[in-house]
Amino acid sequence: MDVRKAEEVGGDHGRHEYDLRHGVSGTTHRHHLHQALTMLATVETLAQHNAVDPEAVYVSLGGKPALLAEGAHVADWRPRPHG
Repeated sequence: MDVRKAEEVGGDHGRHEYDLRHGVSGTTHRHHLHQALTMLATVETLAQHNAVDPEAVYVSLGGKPALLAEGAHVADWRPRPHG
């Protein structure tokens, strides 16, 4: 079950995705995302440096990986004060 489906079941839309994208619990996730984006940039730079069209590289690999955009509920979610 992905985070958004879990939020639908739990009724707290955006909370867990917010934590993954912005909170302490998402530190590892964000680190891996940064590594992936760095690798994609490296692939594109090396391809261009070697006179290869980066898009052709992605096509040969089945397409450029798509990153999931932030969900609409994440932008509206704010932590609730304890109390």
